[in-house]
Amino acid sequence: MNGSQAYLSAVEHRLDCPRRQKRLLLQKFSDSTLSELNGSYDELCAQLGQPEEVAEALMECVDPEVLDKSKRKKKIILGGLIAALLVACIGLFAYYLHARTILMGDFYISEITEYTSEPVEISDEEFNALIERAKK
Repeated sequence: MNGSQAYLSAVEHRLDCPRRQKRLLLQKFSDSTLSELNGSYDELCAQLGQPEEVAEALMECVDPEVLDKSKRKKKIILGGLIAALLVACIGLFAYYLHARTILMGDFYISEITEYTSEPVEISDEEFNALIERAKK
């Protein structure tokens, strides 16, 4: 990569505008300025200024409405990505809890009942009360 290509690439990385605007700005800049100059990256920095300064000057040519629209679009895309990531994390956490429950053998039983092999003795009154409740 020669000096002018490196300088143009450095300016391009510092431009914060839509791709189409960036291409147009870089094309005009390279046609009008860089085509006349040759040299290393450092020589071009000395002649034209630092890439940050040149990018700032080029950004002043861009319509502010285009920049606002581009920034809104980036925010919407970023918000969508964050929302999708959040939904994916919640889904994975729910799956983890489900798999953990199944692997542990709980199967969504919240209370463990102890079963004994010994018969439980109940009185006749308790037995009749149980029968009455079952009939209702």
